[in-house]
Amino acid sequence: MLSVITTEQATSELRLDLDAIVREGARRMLAAGLEAEVDDYLVVHAAERDEHGQRLVVRNGHARQRESRPRLARSRSARRGSTTVGLIR
Repeated sequence: MLSVITTEQATSELRLDLDAIVREGARRMLAAGLEAEVDDYLVVHAAERDEHGQRLVVRNGHARQRESRPRLARSRSARRGSTTVGLIR
């Protein structure tokens, strides 16, 4: 009988690959949901026009796709004037 022997490194690499697949699936679902919501909004407001007959609600296109990276951000507390540094994703 054959058996599979895995190392910790192989297991962690597999886990990272699965995380990437799940993250990409979630990104695609969110994008599809937002597209559907925008399309519905455009349909509902398609009849609204200004005094020149121009549509008030239009789609301006799509921005280029970009990768979001974590970054540090500083926020200042209004009460005490203290500064907090945190990771934004």
